[in-house]
Amino acid sequence: MGAKGGDSDWYGYCVDDPVNRVDAWGLESEETETMEQGKRVLKSGQRCASIGGTLGSLAGSAFGVSLPGRFAGTLIGSGLGMGTQAVIEYPPVRKVVDEIEAKVGEWREDVWNSIPPDVRDTMERTRSLEDYSTE
Repeated sequence: MGAKGGDSDWYGYCVDDPVNRVDAWGLESEETETMEQGKRVLKSGQRCASIGGTLGSLAGSAFGVSLPGRFAGTLIGSGLGMGTQAVIEYPPVRKVVDEIEAKVGEWREDVWNSIPPDVRDTMERTRSLEDYSTE
């Protein structure tokens, strides 16, 4: 192809680092932070679509239109979930959210450690019994 390719940056395909970043066939894929953010946005939309669909179905059934209510609730829930998560993924907001999540994790650990060990053991046994519940 040479100079006839029209691009003056011959090493752009490997981010101008042909020694360390070789992708001769163009088949390698790296998961970037942007991809992870996109996955979180879609996952949030999926969760909220499910909730919205259920609420829409309940609201619609009051008027005898359960299926259209479910459809509308799914669309609205999905949009709200994805929109909210997109705002959360904005870097300054994401930084604050990460700080809050870390602080909540610390508080949760502090609360757990403040419970007397014998009570914690009882709580853990009860929780493990609930895991095997047949209800």
